Amino acid sequence: GYDHADTFTEGGAAGLLATATATVTDADGDLLVSITVTLTNLLDGANEALAADTTGTAIAAAYDPATGVLTLNGLDTAAAYQQVLRTLTYENVSSTLTMTPRLITFVASDGTGVSALRTTTIAMVAVDDAPVIDLNGPAPGTDFTTNATEDASPVALAAPDATLTDPEGDPIESLTVTLTNPLDGTAESLAADPTGTAIGVLWDAGAAALRLTGTDTAAHYQQVLRTVVYANTSQAPDATPRVITFVARDGLAASLVRTTTVSIVATN
Repeated sequence: GYDHADTFTEGGAAGLLATATATVTDADGDLLVSITVTLTNLLDGANEALAADTTGTAIAAAYDPATGVLTLNGLDTAAAYQQVLRTLTYENVSSTLTMTPRLITFVASDGTGVSALRTTTIAMVAVDDAPVIDLNGPAPGTDFTTNATEDASPVALAAPDATLTDPEGDPIESLTVTLTNPLDGTAESLAADPTGTAIGVLWDAGAAALRLTGTDTAAHYQQVLRTVVYANTSQAPDATPRVITFVARDGLAASLVRTTTVSIVATN
Protein backbone atom coordinates (compact mmCIF):
# COMPACT_ATOMS: atom_id res chain seq x y z
CA GLY A 1 0.00 0.00 0.00
CA TYR A 2 0.85 3.67 -0.22
CA ASP A 3 -0.75 4.93 2.99
CA HIS A 4 0.40 4.79 6.60
CA ALA A 5 -1.17 4.23 10.02
CA ASP A 6 0.24 5.07 13.44
CA THR A 7 -0.77 6.05 16.97
CA PHE A 8 -0.32 9.14 19.13
CA THR A 9 -0.29 8.79 22.91
CA GLU A 10 -1.42 11.70 25.08
CA GLY A 11 1.56 13.39 26.69
CA GLY A 12 3.97 11.43 24.50
CA ALA A 13 6.53 12.53 21.96
CA ALA A 14 5.49 13.79 18.55
CA GLY A 15 4.65 10.89 16.20
CA LEU A 16 6.11 10.35 12.73
CA LEU A 17 3.70 10.62 9.80
CA ALA A 18 5.64 8.32 7.49
CA THR A 19 7.99 5.38 7.83
CA ALA A 20 11.77 5.66 7.68
CA THR A 21 11.60 4.15 4.19
CA ALA A 22 8.84 6.36 2.78
CA THR A 23 9.60 7.54 -0.78
CA VAL A 24 9.08 10.57 -3.00
CA THR A 25 9.98 10.12 -6.67
CA ASP A 26 9.33 11.81 -9.99
CA ALA A 27 9.21 9.61 -13.09
CA ASP A 28 10.72 12.37 -15.26
CA GLY A 29 13.39 13.29 -12.74
CA ASP A 30 11.85 16.74 -12.39
CA LEU A 31 12.56 18.98 -9.44
CA LEU A 32 9.66 19.34 -7.01
CA VAL A 33 8.21 22.65 -5.88
CA SER A 34 6.01 21.63 -2.95
CA ILE A 35 4.38 19.06 -0.73
CA THR A 36 1.17 20.03 1.04
CA VAL A 37 0.39 18.12 4.23
CA THR A 38 -3.13 18.66 5.59
CA LEU A 39 -4.58 17.67 8.95
CA THR A 40 -8.09 17.26 7.60
CA ASN A 41 -9.88 17.04 10.96
CA LEU A 42 -8.31 19.58 13.30
CA LEU A 43 -10.33 18.67 16.39
CA ASP A 44 -8.18 20.03 19.22
CA GLY A 45 -7.42 23.40 17.65
CA ALA A 46 -4.13 25.06 18.43
CA ASN A 47 -3.12 22.08 20.61
CA GLU A 48 -2.37 20.15 17.41
CA ALA A 49 0.53 20.79 15.08
CA LEU A 50 2.45 19.35 12.14
CA ALA A 51 6.18 19.94 11.75
CA ALA A 52 9.14 18.94 9.60
CA ASP A 53 12.93 19.18 9.61
CA THR A 54 14.23 20.80 6.40
CA THR A 55 17.90 20.90 7.40
CA GLY A 56 20.27 20.64 4.44
CA THR A 57 17.63 21.33 1.79
CA ALA A 58 16.25 24.32 -0.13
CA ILE A 59 12.81 23.59 1.28
CA ALA A 60 10.94 25.90 3.67
CA ALA A 61 8.27 24.60 6.06
CA ALA A 62 5.28 26.71 7.18
CA TYR A 63 2.44 25.44 9.39
CA ASP A 64 -0.91 27.25 9.66
CA PRO A 65 -2.55 26.34 13.00
CA ALA A 66 -5.89 27.76 11.86
CA THR A 67 -6.21 25.37 8.91
CA GLY A 68 -3.99 22.46 9.96
CA VAL A 69 -1.94 22.77 6.76
CA LEU A 70 1.83 22.31 6.66
CA THR A 71 3.29 23.60 3.40
CA LEU A 72 6.73 22.52 2.21
CA ASN A 73 7.90 24.91 -0.51
CA GLY A 74 11.07 25.36 -2.55
CA LEU A 75 12.61 24.07 -5.76
CA ASP A 76 14.57 20.96 -4.83
CA THR A 77 15.08 17.32 -5.79
CA ALA A 78 12.66 14.54 -5.08
CA ALA A 79 15.38 13.05 -2.86
CA ALA A 80 15.46 16.23 -0.75
CA TYR A 81 11.66 16.19 -0.40
CA GLN A 82 11.83 12.51 0.51
CA GLN A 83 14.35 13.34 3.25
CA VAL A 84 11.98 15.95 4.68
CA LEU A 85 8.92 13.71 4.30
CA ARG A 86 10.54 11.14 6.59
CA THR A 87 10.84 13.75 9.37
CA LEU A 88 7.20 14.88 9.36
CA THR A 89 5.58 14.75 12.80
CA TYR A 90 2.20 15.18 14.46
CA GLU A 91 1.92 16.59 18.00
CA ASN A 92 -1.00 17.27 20.33
CA VAL A 93 -0.48 18.94 23.73
CA SER A 94 -4.12 18.71 24.86
CA SER A 95 -4.75 16.95 28.18
CA THR A 96 -8.24 15.99 26.98
CA LEU A 97 -7.70 14.50 23.53
CA THR A 98 -10.58 14.23 21.08
CA MET A 99 -10.38 10.54 20.37
CA THR A 100 -11.42 10.58 16.69
CA PRO A 101 -8.53 9.27 14.52
CA ARG A 102 -6.77 12.07 12.62
CA LEU A 103 -6.59 11.89 8.83
CA ILE A 104 -3.55 13.58 7.32
CA THR A 105 -3.16 13.89 3.55
CA PHE A 106 -0.10 14.45 1.35
CA VAL A 107 0.10 15.93 -2.15
CA ALA A 108 3.37 16.66 -4.00
CA SER A 109 3.78 18.98 -6.99
CA ASP A 110 6.54 19.44 -9.57
CA GLY A 111 4.96 22.62 -10.87
CA THR A 112 3.27 20.85 -13.77
CA GLY A 113 1.33 18.04 -12.15
CA VAL A 114 0.39 16.80 -8.70
CA SER A 115 0.75 13.40 -7.12
CA ALA A 116 -2.08 11.11 -6.11
CA LEU A 117 -3.38 11.82 -2.62
CA ARG A 118 -1.77 9.74 0.14
CA THR A 119 -3.07 9.45 3.71
CA THR A 120 -1.72 8.80 7.19
CA THR A 121 -4.25 7.80 9.84
CA ILE A 122 -3.32 8.56 13.46
CA ALA A 123 -5.17 6.66 16.20
CA MET A 124 -5.41 8.60 19.47
CA VAL A 125 -4.48 6.95 22.78
CA ALA A 126 -5.67 8.76 25.91
CA VAL A 127 -3.80 8.71 29.22
CA ASP A 128 -5.53 9.61 32.46
CA ASP A 129 -4.16 12.80 34.02
CA ALA A 130 -3.78 12.59 37.76
CA PRO A 131 -5.38 15.09 40.15
CA VAL A 132 -3.26 18.08 41.14
CA ILE A 133 -2.95 19.40 44.71
CA ASP A 134 -1.48 22.80 45.56
CA LEU A 135 -1.52 23.30 49.34
CA ASN A 136 -0.09 26.81 49.02
CA GLY A 137 -2.66 28.21 46.57
CA PRO A 138 -1.35 30.99 44.29
CA ALA A 139 1.71 31.57 46.49
CA PRO A 140 5.02 30.10 45.27
CA GLY A 141 5.46 26.36 45.73
CA THR A 142 2.91 23.60 46.23
CA ASP A 143 3.65 22.61 49.84
CA PHE A 144 2.62 24.42 53.04
CA THR A 145 4.11 25.29 56.42
CA THR A 146 2.39 26.29 59.64
CA ASN A 147 2.78 26.32 63.44
CA ALA A 148 0.85 24.41 66.09
CA THR A 149 0.95 26.01 69.53
CA GLU A 150 0.41 23.94 72.66
CA ASP A 151 -3.12 24.39 74.13
CA ALA A 152 -4.22 26.43 71.08
CA SER A 153 -6.94 25.58 68.57
CA PRO A 154 -6.33 23.04 65.79
CA VAL A 155 -4.37 24.50 62.88
CA ALA A 156 -5.27 24.41 59.17
CA LEU A 157 -2.96 22.25 57.06
CA ALA A 158 -3.50 24.13 53.80
CA ALA A 159 -3.83 27.73 52.71
CA PRO A 160 -7.37 29.19 52.57
CA ASP A 161 -7.03 29.23 48.76
CA ALA A 162 -5.40 25.81 48.39
CA THR A 163 -6.49 23.98 45.24
CA LEU A 164 -7.37 20.44 44.21
CA THR A 165 -8.12 20.02 40.51
CA ASP A 166 -8.30 17.32 37.86
CA PRO A 167 -7.02 18.34 34.38
CA GLU A 168 -9.70 16.25 32.66
CA GLY A 169 -12.52 17.20 35.00
CA ASP A 170 -12.79 13.65 36.38
CA PRO A 171 -14.50 13.16 39.74
CA ILE A 172 -12.23 12.51 42.71
CA GLU A 173 -12.64 9.28 44.66
CA SER A 174 -10.37 9.82 47.64
CA LEU A 175 -7.97 12.10 49.46
CA THR A 176 -5.63 10.57 52.05
CA VAL A 177 -3.91 12.83 54.60
CA THR A 178 -1.20 11.07 56.60
CA LEU A 179 0.61 12.21 59.73
CA THR A 180 3.91 10.50 58.95
CA ASN A 181 5.51 10.99 62.39
CA PRO A 182 2.88 10.90 65.16
CA LEU A 183 5.24 11.40 68.11
CA ASP A 184 2.64 12.15 70.78
CA GLY A 185 0.46 9.10 70.19
CA THR A 186 -3.30 9.46 70.66
CA ALA A 187 -2.92 13.14 71.63
CA GLU A 188 -2.54 13.92 67.93
CA SER A 189 -5.28 13.81 65.32
CA LEU A 190 -6.42 15.13 61.95
CA ALA A 191 -9.95 16.21 61.07
CA ALA A 192 -11.97 17.81 58.25
CA ASP A 193 -15.45 19.23 57.63
CA PRO A 194 -17.30 17.57 54.67
CA THR A 195 -20.53 19.57 55.08
CA GLY A 196 -22.44 19.90 51.81
CA THR A 197 -20.52 17.17 50.00
CA ALA A 198 -20.79 13.43 49.36
CA ILE A 199 -17.41 12.87 51.01
CA GLY A 200 -16.98 10.63 54.04
CA VAL A 201 -14.34 11.42 56.66
CA LEU A 202 -12.59 8.79 58.80
CA TRP A 203 -9.70 9.34 61.21
CA ASP A 204 -7.70 6.11 61.29
CA ALA A 205 -5.73 6.53 64.53
CA GLY A 206 -3.80 3.30 64.04
CA ALA A 207 -2.42 4.44 60.69
CA ALA A 208 -2.37 8.13 61.67
CA ALA A 209 -4.31 8.82 58.46
CA LEU A 210 -7.36 10.90 57.69
CA ARG A 211 -9.27 9.15 54.91
CA LEU A 212 -11.65 11.21 52.77
CA THR A 213 -13.62 8.93 50.46
CA GLY A 214 -16.62 9.06 48.15
CA THR A 215 -17.01 9.98 44.49
CA ASP A 216 -17.47 13.74 44.26
CA THR A 217 -16.26 16.72 42.26
CA ALA A 218 -12.76 18.12 42.53
CA ALA A 219 -14.40 21.36 43.70
CA HIS A 220 -15.99 19.58 46.68
CA TYR A 221 -12.74 17.82 47.57
CA GLN A 222 -11.00 21.19 47.36
CA GLN A 223 -13.62 22.62 49.72
CA VAL A 224 -12.92 19.86 52.26
CA LEU A 225 -9.14 20.04 51.74
CA ARG A 226 -9.22 23.64 52.94
CA THR A 227 -10.80 22.51 56.24
CA VAL A 228 -8.27 19.80 57.15
CA VAL A 229 -6.74 20.54 60.58
CA TYR A 230 -4.09 19.13 62.92
CA ALA A 231 -4.71 18.96 66.69
CA ASN A 232 -2.42 17.99 69.57
CA THR A 233 -3.74 17.85 73.14
CA SER A 234 -0.44 16.84 74.76
CA GLN A 235 0.77 19.03 77.63
CA ALA A 236 4.35 18.15 76.78
CA PRO A 237 4.41 17.87 72.98
CA ASP A 238 7.46 16.53 71.21
CA ALA A 239 9.07 19.53 69.51
CA THR A 240 9.95 17.66 66.30
CA PRO A 241 8.16 19.22 63.30
CA ARG A 242 5.33 17.05 62.01
CA VAL A 243 5.31 16.05 58.34
CA ILE A 244 1.82 15.53 56.89
CA THR A 245 1.29 14.26 53.36
CA PHE A 246 -1.66 14.57 50.96
CA VAL A 247 -2.51 12.26 48.04
CA ALA A 248 -5.69 12.47 45.90
CA ARG A 249 -6.97 9.78 43.52
CA ASP A 250 -9.49 9.93 40.68
CA GLY A 251 -9.87 6.15 40.43
CA LEU A 252 -7.23 5.77 37.73
CA ALA A 253 -4.28 7.84 38.87
CA ALA A 254 -2.86 9.34 42.05
CA SER A 255 -1.67 12.90 42.48
CA LEU A 256 1.89 13.80 43.35
CA VAL A 257 2.46 13.81 47.10
CA ARG A 258 2.15 17.26 48.68
CA THR A 259 3.42 18.03 52.15
CA THR A 260 2.55 20.29 55.07
CA THR A 261 5.20 20.80 57.74
CA VAL A 262 3.91 21.74 61.19
CA SER A 263 6.32 23.33 63.65
CA ILE A 264 5.41 22.60 67.28
CA VAL A 265 5.45 25.58 69.65
CA ALA A 266 5.46 24.60 73.34
CA THR A 267 4.18 26.84 76.12
CA ASN A 268 5.18 26.85 79.77
